[in-house]
Amino acid sequence: MIDLVLNLFQCLGCFGIGSNSIPSLPMSTSKWTLRVITMIGNGDIENPEVLFLNCKKFRIVDIYPGRLANALLDAMGDMRLLRHFSHIVPVELPNSVLNLFNLQILYTDKPMAQGFGRLINLHTVPKIQLCKCGCFFNIRELKNMNKIRKLRMSGLCIASISDANEARLHSKRNLEVLELDFNGWKSCSEHTERSYGNEDTVSISGAQILETLRPHHQSLKVLRLNNFNFDTYPSWLGSTLFSNLTELHLDKCQSQHCPTLGELPSLRSLKIWGMEYVEHIGPEFCSLDRSTKGFLSLVLLSFDGLCRLQEWSGVEDGEFPCLETLRISGSFELRSLPLVPFSSLRSFTLSQSRNIITFPASSTLREVGISSCGSLNELPALPSLQSLRLSDCPSLVTFGHFPLLTVLDLDGQIIEDILHRLVNSHLLLECLKIWSHSLVSIHLDSKRLTSLAQLELRCPNLQYCDELGSLTSLKVLYVSGSPQLHVPDSLRSQLEKLIDL
Repeated sequence: MIDLVLNLFQCLGCFGIGSNSIPSLPMSTSKWTLRVITMIGNGDIENPEVLFLNCKKFRIVDIYPGRLANALLDAMGDMRLLRHFSHIVPVELPNSVLNLFNLQILYTDKPMAQGFGRLINLHTVPKIQLCKCGCFFNIRELKNMNKIRKLRMSGLCIASISDANEARLHSKRNLEVLELDFNGWKSCSEHTERSYGNEDTVSISGAQILETLRPHHQSLKVLRLNNFNFDTYPSWLGSTLFSNLTELHLDKCQSQHCPTLGELPSLRSLKIWGMEYVEHIGPEFCSLDRSTKGFLSLVLLSFDGLCRLQEWSGVEDGEFPCLETLRISGSFELRSLPLVPFSSLRSFTLSQSRNIITFPASSTLREVGISSCGSLNELPALPSLQSLRLSDCPSLVTFGHFPLLTVLDLDGQIIEDILHRLVNSHLLLECLKIWSHSLVSIHLDSKRLTSLAQLELRCPNLQYCDELGSLTSLKVLYVSGSPQLHVPDSLRSQLEKLIDL
């Protein structure tokens, strides 16, 4: 089959469309793609609806704002073979869309109309808001939509448990991505109670709703749970039956503890964000059975915004065997990290943890970024470290050796003696960036920094940089906001790039 891509420029040029004579599109091919766009001259077409008289065989339609877009919307009911429909027009979808039984992909930012459950062949649907402007969408519409692959729902104001059951998420064997957002659930439930006097609604908790919305365990690959403001997690969350789940996000869930997630056999990415009431993460995070090792497939772990977290402990040897990236941000009260070394860790980021003094050494770490950790006073020896970023760590006084370090990025207040030792003790250093308001002088040992090729200095009070002109390997120099620093003429002629900002 031939795919013919038409935009309005082609339509007007190829079919001789003028302001008074508008032929309809020909149907010489059995498969069409139509992209309607706003264009100059759109307003000159008096009867744009005539253009779309023969459009029954279109398969893909993308609609953008304009008169022609409105005309095409009016013709939607005849496109019974349509598979892909993208709607970026500031008008409501016509009810005729509900007749497009072969539709598989639907992109629109407009609320879905009642009856969209008739589109049983949809693979992708827009985000469903079950509570908007006091009116809630009946989740029963999902009952027979068993080909859905990606489903996002917010509000989750559900009148009864039977409605949630009727959605039949557990039977949707093609569902791969599920996002459930409870934002606005409380206010929506209160509105429903006032408006309808539904006693069943009052008795339903968010935990009950989530328990009922259990997805099919074999197909699910990505799960995002947002704004779950209840302390009890559903029994199915973290179940080993979800053998294909690879990505899990918990955002702004207000429970006081993290669920047990380490037994998910294929989980590769776990992001926990904004759980501000969690104070301790213990061994139950990995497994309830201590003979079972947790997180056997996890590659990325991110904690962000756990502002009351004080301790993460209980990790044993053999757990997290595949972890490559660990990110911790906004855990202001965190005092310690698990003592067990993560045997495969490659990248570690720690920011806004004011009580951390040091962190466990790892022989595999290649990238480390530490910022806004005011109590950090020691960096362990890291034999594989290649890139180190330090920002606002004024208490740092001790550090181990990093024999493979090639990139060093320093930002904020730093003691000059520490800077001197940190910079000049790493012979393979290739890229050095220093941003500091406190530094007046920097000593660079040109005999030791024989590999330094790029240097960036943003130090407004810097006056001296010893041996700057003796760095024979330097090719790129960035100097910004350092008016008192002199760059030797001999170095200028050597550089491939000098940027004085």
